[in-house]
Amino acid sequence: DEVDAAGEDSAKLLDLAGQVAEQDVEPFFQDCRDFVADYNEALHRRLDDTTIWREVEDGLFWHHSFEVAAEEAYRDLQREALPPQAEWPNREDAAAVEAVLEQFTAALQDSSRDKAEEIYRSFLEASAMPVKCSIRAALIDHRILYGEVTYRGQQASGASE
Repeated sequence: DEVDAAGEDSAKLLDLAGQVAEQDVEPFFQDCRDFVADYNEALHRRLDDTTIWREVEDGLFWHHSFEVAAEEAYRDLQREALPPQAEWPNREDAAAVEAVLEQFTAALQDSSRDKAEEIYRSFLEASAMPVKCSIRAALIDHRILYGEVTYRGQQASGASE
């Protein structure tokens, strides 16, 4: 081990510490800085606001999350795979609603699949915001990254700030 080889020679230990800082620590911190560089607080807040829908119904959570993460693409998918809203069945007509949902599901398996995958990829990328927020806050708190933490997310406080 290099530390043992340096023994109590302070010059060698200082040189070793410099090498570790340059070759291991600083590249790691730079990777962290690069990872959080595209953190989007507004997107993070909007995604946090969708989590309440998970308690209500999973479908509503996904709907609202896709609206936030891929608004335009999700609207395009709805136009492609659903009938115009004026033609939607009455929500009391369970059989007609089920038929529209089956039509939508079929479109997702066929002609609209690429669009659906694009929307889900956008959601996955946006879902990194809470992790980026936590890492960014830690880097700022420990003065490794310059900035101001104005939001730590719901995971930090249990509620929106």
